[in-house]
Amino acid sequence: MIVKLTLKDCGTGAGGFQPGNTCASGGDGGGERSSADGGSGVGGNADSRRSTAQKPSTPVATLVALSKDRDRFVRVIVASNQKTPVATLVELSNDREWSARAGVAENPNTPVDTLVKLSKDGDWGVRFAVAKNPKTPSDTLAELTNDKHREVRIAARR
Repeated sequence: MIVKLTLKDCGTGAGGFQPGNTCASGGDGGGERSSADGGSGVGGNADSRRSTAQKPSTPVATLVALSKDRDRFVRVIVASNQKTPVATLVELSNDREWSARAGVAENPNTPVDTLVKLSKDGDWGVRFAVAKNPKTPSDTLAELTNDKHREVRIAARR
């Protein structure tokens, strides 16, 4: 089972959203939009780059370029795309945004050693995604059953 992250950014900046957060009012999408390509070299506004990152038909080279985008949502979508190369997933596992690391953790193509590393992530949302990944080793799941966060413990008991 693949966990799809539904992210709603209230324009609160880095870390301004967590699984299940809701907003009282709309936000600006939170991603930096100072250049037309978001620093990735792929043209278009943030919404079009997000759409491109989500398409199964997007070329691998484009996904690699989008993995470096300034817009965090673009990177999250690239991390969740099953066509994203393993080397790019490994790079994104070090992303500053928890949601991009969680996207890597939920991707079925993420290498086991990367899942093990992400199981020790400081953000519970990343550990939760690791617990839901079918490739997570049983010994790692056993460790996650003792996680400090309830949802991670529950997910690890699958």
